[in-house]
Amino acid sequence: SDGTKYTNENTVNLSLTATDATSGLENRMSFSNDGITWSAWEARTSNKNNWDLLSGQGRKTVYVRYQDKAGNVNETEIFDRIVVDTTGPSFNSVSNDSGHTPVDSWSTHTSPRLEFSASDTKSGLRDYHLFFGTSDQGSITSAWHPTLADGTYAVKIRAYDNVANPTDSAVFNYQIDNTKPYFNSLSVAHTPYDGTGSNHNSPQFTFDVRDATSEINYIKAYIDGADQGNISSPWEPTLSDGTHTIYLHAVDNAGNFIDSSSYTFKIDTQSPIIDPLPARTFNPYTDGSTRVD
Repeated sequence: SDGTKYTNENTVNLSLTATDATSGLENRMSFSNDGITWSAWEARTSNKNNWDLLSGQGRKTVYVRYQDKAGNVNETEIFDRIVVDTTGPSFNSVSNDSGHTPVDSWSTHTSPRLEFSASDTKSGLRDYHLFFGTSDQGSITSAWHPTLADGTYAVKIRAYDNVANPTDSAVFNYQIDNTKPYFNSLSVAHTPYDGTGSNHNSPQFTFDVRDATSEINYIKAYIDGADQGNISSPWEPTLSDGTHTIYLHAVDNAGNFIDSSSYTFKIDTQSPIIDPLPARTFNPYTDGSTRVD
């Protein structure tokens, strides 16, 4: 052959050299795939392109024969061998380490870990490449343990044999969000929260909470530390008389959370009570002629 040990095609190019020390070589050569059935004689050259090997995979042998000017054909076999490999490697195992980033769910863990092994029985295993979708990230080794930025990743491993036949692993979908959500806006109306007392017991919270990656899962409210359940904007609780502290708690789909500022309200909806003056009793000895009816 042309020096190649393996190929994934059944057509090869041959590089040839021959000499004859006595009469010299005739201008003819012939080829065979089994050393029995030969091609027709043809003009001798240093190359034979597009020679068809026997069909199928595995080790193939090509023979060549020459004739010298005395009519002798070489008695010693002249041949070379090449392995035809048209199938990719086989994965023995590919596994995601569950102690790191899970697959198919949002996670704050930024470092997935993939362990893998493949083999090839014909041309042998060359290397592995990492793919994000269709984008080749280059050669990697097991175990793959990167640090990834927030985002979604469709990860697969591609194994190549020594003639570049590829085999792809299953796809591992990682969804990473390590960033807190944020309050784009938050306002409180109707009831003051600057320490001033108020008889309006229903403050109105209007808010817009956002998350750049996994989106908002839920928003809760807390009154004096007690969970009020999930809420949406606008939210108007009814407060009893007294001092109350309220804050909002937003959680994204990866579990990242943020708390709003705390707002303290002093509620008083009761009118003041005026105690009646005590009745005065008439004393004829001290009051003289004065009479109080």
